[in-house]
Amino acid sequence: MILQSERLAVDIADPGTVYRGPRFDWTGFVTQVTLDGAHTFCTTEAAGRAGSATWPGAGLCNEFGIFQPIGYDEVPVGGQFPKPGVGLLTRLDGRGYRFMAPYPIEPATIHVEALGPQCVRYHIKPADCHGYSFDYQKTLMLHGQTLAIQYQLENLGAKRILTQEYNHNFIALDGAALGTDYFLDLNFIPQFDREVHPLQTRGSRILWQERPAADFYSPIGGFDAATPVGWSLHHVRRGLRLDCRTDFRASGVAIWGTAHVISPEIFYPVDLLPGATCRWQRSYTFRLTSDPDQSVAPPAHPGVVGIPDAGKDRG
Repeated sequence: MILQSERLAVDIADPGTVYRGPRFDWTGFVTQVTLDGAHTFCTTEAAGRAGSATWPGAGLCNEFGIFQPIGYDEVPVGGQFPKPGVGLLTRLDGRGYRFMAPYPIEPATIHVEALGPQCVRYHIKPADCHGYSFDYQKTLMLHGQTLAIQYQLENLGAKRILTQEYNHNFIALDGAALGTDYFLDLNFIPQFDREVHPLQTRGSRILWQERPAADFYSPIGGFDAATPVGWSLHHVRRGLRLDCRTDFRASGVAIWGTAHVISPEIFYPVDLLPGATCRWQRSYTFRLTSDPDQSVAPPAHPGVVGIPDAGKDRG
């Protein structure tokens, strides 16, 4: 499926085609975004790696429960636990949860509703799993040069749902390798608890001293828990910029990358009592550096319920 505006084309894989693993959400799996038919913003996790089948991420794909999977610690070996956007996974052994482990999947039934050339909604209806049950909806809405991704999770089970969600953001502007032409601006002063080579900071800006020789990862502190986190990734020589804005109070921020990809990550905390609903949104604006600044919050699309402040609906 392709969402199309005057300047953007957003490629979205049909659920269970490009990705069929137990880690990432199968819905709204954005594999590429192209600006003006010429400039691309997404890449794959596997690019340039040996054994690439174990590195299945691509583009703008999100994941639930990387640190706190729903119900995992409550089920015996061979028992099932739910993963939003994927289905029911089977616990393999007595070890703790491992996000890269090949858990067998009973895929969720995913309903896809096209709401015009610039909007699509995914809906997974509830299935009970040891007292956990939820209704999950995800809507992708394109307006001009901005893609909004809206999430809604309703707890229909008997147990409280405690987990987290983030978008991995596998990004390479025009496919350019990571290096000194890139910088990442945050809307706060980043704090690291250790040196993360080859990153360096200058105020609210993160720069790269050279092309990374290996993967790097670090949590980032210093953000205000009361203020939604945002970032802007720039490539100086190619004149490209990608802005990401959120409408929620983040529980964590991190950065991951390697020679060919950079992934700023903002974590949304899911804490739902039975009967409660939470809603949250990320908005991405893809542009040339020379384009004028613009709002990253698109107007409501006909037939799409607007997403209010997520904190007001959390139980």
